[in-house]
Amino acid sequence: MNRRRVLLAAAALLLPLGGLETRLAWIQLLRPHEYLGNAAVRRSIDLAPAPRGRILDRAGRTLARDEWSFDVHVVLEEFERRPEARADLQRLLRLPPSDFDPAFERIFLRIEKLMKQRPERERPTIYARERRTPYPLFENIPRSAAYAIETAAERMPGLVVLERPRRVYPFGETGAYAVGYVQRASSDEEEARQRFGSGATAEGLEALIGADELKLLVRRGAFLDLMIGRAGVERTYDESLRGRPGLRILERDPKTGFKTWVELKAAEPGRDIRLSIDIEVQRDLEAILREARAEDGTPATATAVVADPRTGELLAFGSSVSYDPNAFIPPTDNESLHRYFTHPGRLLFNRAIQGRFQLGSIFKVVTAVAGLEGEHVTPSTELPCHGKFVPTSNFFNCWIWNRGGGMHGDINLVSALERSCNCYFYGLGERIGLEELSRWATRLGYGESTGIDLPGEIAGALPTPSTHPRWRKPDTYSLSIGQHELGATPMQVMRMTCAIANGGRRVTPHVVPEARRAPESAGIHPSTLAALQEGLIAVVQGAHGTARETDLGALDAAGKTGSAQTYGRKESHAWFAGYAPAHAPRYAFVVLVEHGGHGSHAAAPIAARIAKRLFEEPSP
Repeated sequence: MNRRRVLLAAAALLLPLGGLETRLAWIQLLRPHEYLGNAAVRRSIDLAPAPRGRILDRAGRTLARDEWSFDVHVVLEEFERRPEARADLQRLLRLPPSDFDPAFERIFLRIEKLMKQRPERERPTIYARERRTPYPLFENIPRSAAYAIETAAERMPGLVVLERPRRVYPFGETGAYAVGYVQRASSDEEEARQRFGSGATAEGLEALIGADELKLLVRRGAFLDLMIGRAGVERTYDESLRGRPGLRILERDPKTGFKTWVELKAAEPGRDIRLSIDIEVQRDLEAILREARAEDGTPATATAVVADPRTGELLAFGSSVSYDPNAFIPPTDNESLHRYFTHPGRLLFNRAIQGRFQLGSIFKVVTAVAGLEGEHVTPSTELPCHGKFVPTSNFFNCWIWNRGGGMHGDINLVSALERSCNCYFYGLGERIGLEELSRWATRLGYGESTGIDLPGEIAGALPTPSTHPRWRKPDTYSLSIGQHELGATPMQVMRMTCAIANGGRRVTPHVVPEARRAPESAGIHPSTLAALQEGLIAVVQGAHGTARETDLGALDAAGKTGSAQTYGRKESHAWFAGYAPAHAPRYAFVVLVEHGGHGSHAAAPIAARIAKRLFEEPSP
């Protein structure tokens, strides 16, 4: 007999044996109760949770990771056989009696919900089965308690200690708006079913245990205990970070407590994500913002963004208020969570991308671009400032008039930017009109989201001919200096600032370098950019610049101050948007002090402190 015939004969014999082996494994591991009667060993199928990938900063420092913790599960039928077991467990875990009733109530509610999903005749069987199934009781118990439970099965029967990954954020509040946080899927059962109980996550599970067993796991709530990204990078990149759960069988002897695991499918850990954020710069930026003061010296809420104007990579961003992502990891402190959701400072609100703020004189950059590109003026064209633009009205005055009846006289574009002259831009806006002004505002990123790879970004508000068909000339005056119904996020201001700094290219802000998109031309002529950049340098370094009294000049910075009148509050929002070095920009930065007063006094000094800190670090 030749070699080929031997191989064919062997295959013919082994293939049926392989099928028999698979069937035996199924009978022995997954369906033993159907064949073994009242066997001593009990078996239950469970998910093997997948550790989430780490979140790292640009230097590889860990911002989020999973650590293994101990949870205790309970088999009700066995635990209730010894009445003293509850008191013993309570003393071991050092928990008040008030914590025990809700913990057991959650289990009964799960079983009740499971029973209601089936016909009435099946419910007694389901109830008996679920009372023999381990259900989660307490999470993240001390290691010493876990060891004690494992070695005291006779005193606390029916308790099963399981290891599972627990999310940890080593830097706490620092960088929280970028990193985000995770929560249990149980806050949205339908989302849990879609993300974990079907599709890619369930791929391969049904083939191992069958559709009915998989559906039972879903109904039992096994997928609801997995964690889902709720904010920041944790949410945007959730699918990559969370990996895929595996399957395992727990074999237990209820008399001795001895247990073994049979792994059916290994969990697939999530992928690590590296950010462009520098956590040390981030930490110092937030410390600077916490010291923010309004012009009158009172504490104020401040937000700042720092980016590489060449690429749109974010090096740091945040606010003077923040939250600790660790507070959302079970077991949670309800009082702490309640504070986050009810605090008047809106601690979970990512101001950099979700806050719509009046913009004020920062918008004069857009008006200047529209005026030069539309050939309404040249850089040398002079427009008059008599302090009052409309002699018969008190609404359209230059700020210098409001301070003491002053005026700037006839000035050109560079001087108008340097001194932030309202009357110059009233006159320029009148020449431009709403249609052209809104078109250039859109090109520079207003009225639309920036496309940042973080959730929850808003588009802001930008008046256009279609949204304001009854537009009047005075409305144009207001818009030309950044007032009217104009609202922008600090991130949108950052995008415009980058375009001016990098030579007219629109970048997309991002926190994950892999999300970088190729810059797009904003269509601004080099001569327009040159005039604009000269004016922004004069704001910081000129004799009459509104930011000349800060340390920004020593850093060869350029930028624009802004003071935006707000509705219902006397104090204006204070802004500064700039970049440095002026002739070869490496950093762009935006600072907003809410109700801080004038940008030159409240925002620009903060920008100077941030810029000084940036130049202490090597160039990215």
